[in-house]
Amino acid sequence: MRIADGWAPFVLAFAASAFAQPPASLKPAVPLDARVAMIDTFTSHSLVAVGETHGHPETEDFLLDLIADARFAAAASHVVIEGGISTYQPLGDRFAGGEDVPADSLQRVWRDTPSYVVQGVQRVREINATLPKARRVRVLFGEPSID
Repeated sequence: MRIADGWAPFVLAFAASAFAQPPASLKPAVPLDARVAMIDTFTSHSLVAVGETHGHPETEDFLLDLIADARFAAAASHVVIEGGISTYQPLGDRFAGGEDVPADSLQRVWRDTPSYVVQGVQRVREINATLPKARRVRVLFGEPSID
C-alpha cells in the first residue's frame, strides 16, 4: 500500500517520536464508579457506544441502572437499543414519550423484542415522565425492519 504524498514524513515523525519519549512516571490505577465514568463520558463526547454480551444479567442490570440514574438524562438525549426493531419506532417513540399506546399495539412490539429491551424502554418512559418534554430521552430501535 502506498502512503499518500506528504503523509510519509508525518507518519515517520510520529512513529519516531512515539518511541523517543522518556518514560513517564506511572500513576497508580484508581478505581472509578462505572456509572459516574459513563455519565462523564456522555458529557464530553457527542456519541458513546456501549457494547454488551447478550444474556449477561449483570451487564443488563448495569445498563438499566445507568439509564435510571438522574444524571444520565441530563447528559444523554438518545439511546440506541440493538434489539428494538425499527418497524416499531413510531410506537416506541409514543410509548417512551409517555403517550397512551393501546395494549394490543404494544403486545406486537414486545412479542418481537428481547425482554431487556422492553425493560430499557419502560425505564426510559418512567424517567421521561419526570422530565420536561425538551429534555426527554429518545429510544431508537437499532434492528432493521422486518416484514
